Amino acid sequence: MSTLRTLFRRHWRAFLAFAVAYAATYAVSLRLTDSVSAFALIWPPTGVLVGALLLLPGVPPLTLFGIAFIIGRIASPNGIVPPVDRIALILLGYCEAYLCARLLVHWRGPALRFGQLGDVLALVSSMLIAVTANSLLSGVVAVLMTRPFASDFVASWVGGSLGILLVTPLMVAWLRGPDDLEPGRSPGRMAGEGALLAVVLVAQAVWVFRGAELLESASLPAYSLLVTLLWVALRFGVRGVTAATTLITAIAFIAVVAWETSALGGRTLSERLFVVQLYVAFMTVYGLLLAVSLGERRASARAEQAANEARLQSERRFQESQKMQAVGLLAGGVAHDFNNLLTIIASFVQALHHTASNDERTRFTNEALDAVDRGHVLTANLLALGRLEAVTSKRVDIDDEIRRLEPMVRRLMGSRVDVRLSLASEASAELPASAITQVLLNLGANARDAMPHGGTLTIRTTRAASSAPGTGGDHALLEVTDTGTGMDAATMQRAFEPYFTTKPVGKGNGFGLAGVYGLMQLVGGDVTLDSALGRGTTVRVRLPVQANVPAADGAPSSDTRSTTSRPTQPSATPSDPVRVLLVDDDAAVRRALAAMLQRKGMQVREAASAAEVIELDQNDELACDVLLSDVRMPGMDGVELALVMRSRQPKLPILLISGFVEDAQQLARLDQTDIPLLAKPVRADALLSTINGLLQRTA
Repeated sequence: MSTLRTLFRRHWRAFLAFAVAYAATYAVSLRLTDSVSAFALIWPPTGVLVGALLLLPGVPPLTLFGIAFIIGRIASPNGIVPPVDRIALILLGYCEAYLCARLLVHWRGPALRFGQLGDVLALVSSMLIAVTANSLLSGVVAVLMTRPFASDFVASWVGGSLGILLVTPLMVAWLRGPDDLEPGRSPGRMAGEGALLAVVLVAQAVWVFRGAELLESASLPAYSLLVTLLWVALRFGVRGVTAATTLITAIAFIAVVAWETSALGGRTLSERLFVVQLYVAFMTVYGLLLAVSLGERRASARAEQAANEARLQSERRFQESQKMQAVGLLAGGVAHDFNNLLTIIASFVQALHHTASNDERTRFTNEALDAVDRGHVLTANLLALGRLEAVTSKRVDIDDEIRRLEPMVRRLMGSRVDVRLSLASEASAELPASAITQVLLNLGANARDAMPHGGTLTIRTTRAASSAPGTGGDHALLEVTDTGTGMDAATMQRAFEPYFTTKPVGKGNGFGLAGVYGLMQLVGGDVTLDSALGRGTTVRVRLPVQANVPAADGAPSSDTRSTTSRPTQPSATPSDPVRVLLVDDDAAVRRALAAMLQRKGMQVREAASAAEVIELDQNDELACDVLLSDVRMPGMDGVELALVMRSRQPKLPILLISGFVEDAQQLARLDQTDIPLLAKPVRADALLSTINGLLQRTA
């Protein structure tokens, strides 16, 4: 009982609306049946019950049957329908509606909206099955009560069919109909157009069914209403069609029964009614098919428009990416020029470093060199963010590289931070030579700022299988953990975004984690973040590893991008002066590199372009032991010059340096040769070691 009360409290409005609609249609249908005993003109209560079963799937069907039964008993005076027929009429009508609704839900699902062609076909099919089954039962009941089988069968079949065809789509379309109206029309305009259509439709229907009597002229042909129905379908979709067919049906039956006209033919009343019923059935199905077809076409047009809008958005995104690429190219030029400046600074500071006898001056120069290192990492971040720089790699022992960088990391962190190492990866990785430097400087700077009052920075390496998607195989896991302030969830979500920083203006550029992430994307690694407020931060960097195999004897270890790490003892220069032809379009860079090489006892000859080198070779005035060239130069670039000179002078040692190489095809061509490439800012030890290695190979 409590369940029933809850059900009525939840659905009382729906029950009330169903009861009113069922009672009204039931009473009117009985009156029409009584006035014209040969046929039940139309039986809308069945359509109302089918619509209620479809629109109220959460209500037990027996509840609706109970309401229908009570209304049927109340709305059926004894003088119209005998008690036995009254009960049979209610029971059979409910069974007919229930079967039709179940078939519709089975074929089209519970969310039927009459928005597709299949919905209309399913309605017609389920109606034919349910009405035929109910009509057969009605005929059997008639025989048992000594009445003719045919009359009850036909009355039940025709009345039930029209009731379902007219009323069920009307209820479902208006209460749960599809979005098949033309977009962009205001409610006021739609109301005005709907009122005009209703007036036109009523006037046209009266003219069709009673025009000869009222206007003393020929009536409009019946098919003219189909043209108006097309207008309704175009402007108001399924909702408009169901309302229009209901209005036309009412006028047609009034004309036949009350006005006794025969616009559609037929000599007797029964014949005229039968013709009208056929016409109404055809018009209803025609209108539904027409409206649904137009709605599907309109929906397809909307989908195509949405696809076009998505395509336009994609094109706009592509244009934005083109703009970003242009910005990236600009950044590449900035990086090149900036690296040139760093090369100049590094060269003269290194010269000062080697001539210094004062410990304090040595400390100052170390700090300056650290600044050069950080500047180089800044340009590496910039290039990694845009993924502009073509990457060349070499085998790097991860643990050894971290040990080598430990002094620089300690200076970066300051005296308040305790730096601890736990290195156990015993692995090598194919990486740009500055990759580990870039990772440690970025993560170290972030950790330092997160520990303003000091703390502990732990750098740990281990060897583990990768669990990151798309990064198969063994990986070396580099973990950098601090005991700083940590990050909340919102900050962690944006931590890898370029330019995002929580530091005050001037204290951070937002490149740190974004630069590490971009670098890992380039080398096939991965980076994850674990942090919480008050618990510090751990950044885990996964690096793809390879077996630790000793490098070949005599092979230069700096045939890829170099870092600006602390100077080590350079290899001894040959006893005879080495003649170096230095090619760079920047005169300041040439002077700086020339000073560095001359300090080591080398003879340096300068050229400002590749064309000068070609001209010297053509005039047999090349006279050099090593060709040292920048990559990015006006006209012929350094890679083209190296390949040309390799074809002309196969035994000439060639070394390239550059602050930025954006063309991966150039590097692919270099990979097919033994021409090494160093990254600016280049260190004296790396440069001299590479030159000595080239000379030893050609000796």
